[in-house]
Amino acid sequence: MKKRNYLGKNSNSFYSSNQRGQFGICMLLARFYPRVGGTEQQALYLAKELVNKGHRVFVCTQRFSTKLKKFELIGEVPVHRLFSLGRGRIASLSFMFCSIMFLVKKRNHYQIIHVHLASSPAITAVILGKLLQKKVIVKFGASREFGDIHTSEQRFIGKLKLEILKKYADCFIAPSKEIKEEMIQFGFSVKKVFTIPNGVDIHKFFPVTPERKSTIREKLELKYPRIVTFVGRLTKQKGLDFLIRGWRKICTNTFEIHLLLIGDGEERNNIENLIAQLKIQNMVHLLGNRHNIVDLLQASDIFILPSLAEGLSNALLEAMSCSLPVIATNIGGTAEIIENRTNGVLIELNSINQLYEGIIALTTNPELSSTLGRNARNTVKENYSIEKITQSYISLYEKVCK
Repeated sequence: MKKRNYLGKNSNSFYSSNQRGQFGICMLLARFYPRVGGTEQQALYLAKELVNKGHRVFVCTQRFSTKLKKFELIGEVPVHRLFSLGRGRIASLSFMFCSIMFLVKKRNHYQIIHVHLASSPAITAVILGKLLQKKVIVKFGASREFGDIHTSEQRFIGKLKLEILKKYADCFIAPSKEIKEEMIQFGFSVKKVFTIPNGVDIHKFFPVTPERKSTIREKLELKYPRIVTFVGRLTKQKGLDFLIRGWRKICTNTFEIHLLLIGDGEERNNIENLIAQLKIQNMVHLLGNRHNIVDLLQASDIFILPSLAEGLSNALLEAMSCSLPVIATNIGGTAEIIENRTNGVLIELNSINQLYEGIIALTTNPELSSTLGRNARNTVKENYSIEKITQSYISLYEKVCK
């Protein structure tokens, strides 16, 4: 890739006039690296791949800490962090004002505003879209009671926001069919809603040999005979209460299997208390937020996702890309990617018996575990690589900008 020159904090040297076949894209979202949830990770994956393909991309986000730089490059993606005051509604309003001022100033540097999540930055985008004649794309996230549609419907201001987006945004992204159906039921035009799933870096998340797995475990000091891993935010949406209660049955009735919970969130104290109450502290390990997710997945035997609702989980894609056999609840985008007993195991919500049976099947039948893991990797390579997903976005940009 041709090396670019970047001069000064404002990165003006990055931007140039449009070249044929290239798009100028502003990725607008409330949070970004170093806060890395599913939304932020997907935005970064997509931005990096678009830059690799020669498109001109920059990220506009909140500067939620004065310790963060106002401008930096992350993998050749320019990231602008703008002022926001405090938290909650005040932070949203101040970020909205600052992002409008910033993007008006940079109006010659982009054609498309691509918003990640249907939150207040999406309103900023449609204002700018009308004011500056820019194309606006809004990606919705999650589903059911935790999704953008349901949470917005609970308040008048949320319903108003959806009505504004429905009328003024150019098109919408649903990462799963379930989310698309929710949007259409609310009244979004079927012609403006496109299903593009999340993607994963299959070159970063890859399977390892048993010998390499042993080496990684030694390095991480994971001295457990069998490891089942969850990666994600510790929130009610992730169904961890059900998982912990199910783990007691697994600990009581089976050989030694350890559960790693990787991530943090508002439910951490409740989870710790439940683990102590059930007296399974020696079998369930909370590791907090970790930056070595690849190593931890490659060191694991099984990945588990007990969510109550999902769009399409990044962590699920990453685990499947590492050829891990997965056990996941039969919901949302999860059910769209997993075919039961072919490339993973689907269980019904809150079914401790099915959770137990799935764990037993995968830990006692190495051939089944290996087959599901291999098929999981093939599924991701064929349909969910970030290269393939990025091409879907480029096709959409071309359609929107005609």
